[in-house]
Parts: sequence; C-alpha cells; structure tokens
Amino acid sequence: MKAGASLALLAAFYCAPAAAQSPRPAPPVPAAAPPPAPRPERTTASYGDWTLRCEQPANLAERSCEVAQPIMDARGQPIAQMVVKRGTEGGSLLVSVQVATNISLPEPVQLLIEDQTVLTLTFRRCLPRGCFAEVEQRSADVFGIARRGEAAKLEYRDAAGALVSVPMPLRGLVAALEALARS
Repeated sequence: MKAGASLALLAAFYCAPAAAQSPRPAPPVPAAAPPPAPRPERTTASYGDWTLRCEQPANLAERSCEVAQPIMDARGQPIAQMVVKRGTEGGSLLVSVQVATNISLPEPVQLLIEDQTVLTLTFRRCLPRGCFAEVEQRSADVFGIARRGEAAKLEYRDAAGALVSVPMPLRGLVAALEALARS
C-alpha cells in the first residue's frame, strides 16, 4: 500500500493545474533613468580675432573662462599671447601677456593704441615656455580699451634692450569680453 500511496501522491503532483506549477512572472523592473549628459570639460567660441575658452574640471562646480589672442609670426610660430579673465576683485579683469623669455625684466609691457599707452603690464614670472606680464583692471576700463579701435600693439624690450613691437588685433574683443561676462 505504501507504493500505491506514493504513486497517488506523485500523480496528484503532476496532474495539478498548470498555474500551480509554473513559476510566477518576475515583477517588472523599472527602467533606470538615463545618466545625465556629460558636460563638455572644454569649450571654445570665436569672436573676430579673439577666442573665449572655458574649462570645467570634473572636481569643480564652477567653470573657468578666459578670452585669448595668440599672435603668430610669418612662419606660424607663436610670439605673444594676450589673455583676459575674471580678476580677484569683483568687477575686475586680469589682463595677462605672454612673450618669449628673451626680455628685459625691469621694462614693463605696454599696450598701445594709436601710439598712446593704454595699459602697462608688469612682468611677474618667467618659465621655460615664456615670460608673463599682468595687470588687474576694472572691467569698464578694459571694455573702454577694447572699444578704442581695431588694432593695437604690444611693446617691450628684449634682453639686449631693443624695442620689440607686436601687432595686437582688437577685432572681436568687445564681443568676446561680453561673452566672458555672461559665462
């Protein structure tokens, strides 16, 4: 009889309704939200002869932007660069110039428009890639300089004391500075 009871139990198990034997369907898994689109770490925009460059390192919440104008010689080699970015004091801009290392340190860099000095920049440091002169100015003063003309020039003395004059186009600088203020 035991064998018969076992057979009956097995028959009952295999003959049970199909719903009882099939596994339950898994509950639907909610779709994961797509990750936010990554923000570009570096962006650029051109304004005439000037370029607005912005960078946002992954570990910082705030972008760092600057307006730059590299100056090349006839062979396409860089000879100078002017950069404008936000200053340390509210409403100010830091104007920097990079030139070759062959300079006379006591002499500042002068930015001239129509042969009038509109900005004087003091050399702060020299590195293997160039020497850097800078000045912090009120934003309104820098905008005023940018509106004075389409062309300027940088002048400084080389190590031998000779005057070096580098053309500095201003075309697009006002628009680039306005974009910098918005960034």
